[in-house]
Amino acid sequence: MNTHTFLRIICITASILSIYSCTVKNTPQYATYMTAVGDMTPPASGNIKYLVSDDSIMIYPANALYAINSLKHNQRIFATFTIPSGEITDPVQVEFSTVSYLDEEDIMETTAPDSLGNDPMPVISAWHSGGIHGAGRFVTLTFEYRGGGMAFHSMALADNTDLENNPDEDGYYHLFLRHNSNNDPELYYYSGVTTYPLTDKYTAAGIKGLKINFKPFSSDYDSTVVVNY
Repeated sequence: MNTHTFLRIICITASILSIYSCTVKNTPQYATYMTAVGDMTPPASGNIKYLVSDDSIMIYPANALYAINSLKHNQRIFATFTIPSGEITDPVQVEFSTVSYLDEEDIMETTAPDSLGNDPMPVISAWHSGGIHGAGRFVTLTFEYRGGGMAFHSMALADNTDLENNPDEDGYYHLFLRHNSNNDPELYYYSGVTTYPLTDKYTAAGIKGLKINFKPFSSDYDSTVVVNY
């Protein structure tokens, strides 16, 4: 991953993630995406052992925050926290400040991706995570779209099962991000983040990553993002 790293120190104000704004203090505030790792047998809740950041650092909670204690195995979150020791190590113990659950969707298999909608929804960033320390593998997308707040929007990450030679000769599996605005007026810009579990189909031996096609706001911009494993 590139733009979202464990070492990024920020004061979070991102309303799209519905988390609390933070107060500037002398103690550094960190933020990152991460995956919970815990008991994989039912009920698989409240038995979290640790978390794994998207750049593969093991994270142990130093405080009994309810939002952390109630996580399920492989649940994806975006969190802000401090490090009591003041030192970034691997593993590291942290005190969580805020926790936001990520929207998680399954990749949809279809023979006609464009039937799901073909309105603009450019991908801003995309990255692979997991597959280490017991965490499942995911692809996470941040994206933008336009709307007026007058109609329900839908989106899907689609696998075109009619597409030949998938993965391609270079070892990349092709997927399609599709957006249906339901004719909502394009008055304002919105942004969001969604994460998708990657099954064995998309991570089999020989597959180097994903190429995700999307519709940009203008044909002058790229319409494909490459995610390397």
